[in-house]
Amino acid sequence: MQEVAPDDSGEEILYEDKYVKVTNRRLVVYHYHFFLGLSKEIPLNKIRSVVMKDIDGWVKYRMWGMSWKYWWRWFHLDVSRHKKKKFIEIDLGKLVVPAITPEDPERVYQLLQELISGTVLIEKLVESNPLGLEE
Repeated sequence: MQEVAPDDSGEEILYEDKYVKVTNRRLVVYHYHFFLGLSKEIPLNKIRSVVMKDIDGWVKYRMWGMSWKYWWRWFHLDVSRHKKKKFIEIDLGKLVVPAITPEDPERVYQLLQELISGTVLIEKLVESNPLGLEE
């Protein structure tokens, strides 16, 4: 894991490993799109919720794509998933739900929970316009 550091866009990198990057603005899932291996960038304000689940059954051996056990969960490329115990579902309000297996799932889950709760709070404040500001 890297230290908190700004990248060239001014974003703060809060966590990064070879599978995911979490910044103060977005989640990047590396090697998400089959078969080109392109990344998926998810703005934090698009995330409705995150759920951490145990990896069990054949999901351990799914290196990329959808699992038979968890229909409509799309797993990024991870050749070491069979060694992992947890995965995180990212609810975007769409049929297909991204599922990630970072090297430190507890840390990523905690970060995302904190970030999306803060994002939702800020958006609700802006929408309610408590100061009566005109747009």
